[in-house]
Amino acid sequence: MNLEVPDNYNLNYGIYAGFMEYKNQKHPGAISFGITPNFIEAKPKLEIHVFNFNEELYGEMIKIIPKYFIRNEMKFENIESLIKQIENDCKLAEKLLGSVS
Repeated sequence: MNLEVPDNYNLNYGIYAGFMEYKNQKHPGAISFGITPNFIEAKPKLEIHVFNFNEELYGEMIKIIPKYFIRNEMKFENIESLIKQIENDCKLAEKLLGSVS
């Protein structure tokens, strides 16, 4: 999910393990916040990949809860390197959140 970010959002650019709260239930995922340097975004954006979740949430109210900082935002040499790092980030986020609720 890609989310609009208010100008006063206060979070360091990077990758996090955390949760999406929806209808009073927490769903684990990997969170990215920043300017996505490989794609040169002008405005910071907040994205979350929620594990094992496949519902349509357009127009719904959700809450994003960063729990663990994984790494700083970085630029990659190529898309393949970026994809590999995303896979590693997701594996680490799943591991970190495995016993946390």
